[in-house]
Amino acid sequence: MGGIADHPPHRKRVLLLFALLGAAAATVFLVLPSTSPVWFLAAPLAVCANVGFGASAVAMNAYLPSLAKESPEVHRIHTEIENSNGLSTTQRDSDEDPSRPSIDQPLIPRALPTGELRGLKAKHDAELSRVMSRISSLGIALGYGAGIFLLIVALVPVTLLHGSTFALRLAIGLSGIWWAVFSIPAALWLPGSNSSRTEGADEWADEPILDTKWNARREIVASWKRLGTMLRWKEIKNLRNTFKYLAAWFLLSDGFTTVTSTAILFGKTTLHMEPSALILVGVLTPTSGILGSLAWPVLQRRFGWTNLQVIVILVVMASAIPAYGCLGFLGVFKGDATRFGGLTTQSEMFALAIYFGETPATTHAMFADP
Repeated sequence: MGGIADHPPHRKRVLLLFALLGAAAATVFLVLPSTSPVWFLAAPLAVCANVGFGASAVAMNAYLPSLAKESPEVHRIHTEIENSNGLSTTQRDSDEDPSRPSIDQPLIPRALPTGELRGLKAKHDAELSRVMSRISSLGIALGYGAGIFLLIVALVPVTLLHGSTFALRLAIGLSGIWWAVFSIPAALWLPGSNSSRTEGADEWADEPILDTKWNARREIVASWKRLGTMLRWKEIKNLRNTFKYLAAWFLLSDGFTTVTSTAILFGKTTLHMEPSALILVGVLTPTSGILGSLAWPVLQRRFGWTNLQVIVILVVMASAIPAYGCLGFLGVFKGDATRFGGLTTQSEMFALAIYFGETPATTHAMFADP
């Protein structure tokens, strides 16, 4: 999947194809009553919706490096590096037509010292990292904002219909329609195959050199082969840091997903929360995510923290949630006078939604650029 998404001519197609798959699967819930003999199709439809969401997210994230490199800050440093290597536009034009020397071109081109050039490249990488984090954070904030709006809209029929099955199907169907409608701007504005670079590229190019013989089937087979090769013990030792990174993200993402899904089930089955209350939890969580994705980059710049330091802080904060829940099992906190912890009330669930909401969104934005 990643290999296809990284190929510019197919990136947009993959994004739109899986977005259409997920949106269509969610919309079908509108015409699939729970009394239907084919109600069991709800399970594969849910799988298709989740696959569509995950795959389209991969294609969407593949746009981050190229979009970040087009930012004015990164482009300015990129130009300085090109000029230092004697690859400025004026120099190239003069090379093409020696009879028209540029007045800005020195008689003897001077390359920057190696140390200074290395410093520019380090500055380029650091700025690229910051811009990618900023774009990712803003994208997450906008996505969460749209989700909050739709949840508020869905709250009306769910409340009026007292949380019936039709109300829930209506909410899912509305999300599919919303998904399809707002995929149209992506189809119109995101760069596609016609805007991809096809000329030779160096290490600072926005896109890799395109292979005219590239095809999706061969790329999928090659990706599985590369995965098998990478999982050999020799490669694991050679790519020790890469596997640490992947293992850390697996544990973090799995933990975030588990906490989210378990909290919803816990609130519904143990605390007996109404569907409207669960939707309110769903509103509070992304709202906190928006605030967190906007606030943490500001704090990062203010205190000069690295992405790793921010991730560690967020993980420590998230670890306090299960610790707080475990306090409810201790006898000393079960008394009426000293009752504390355990997530035994609905108000605690609302507080948990606010506290936990900022962690996954911000961590994802930071982890996307290790």
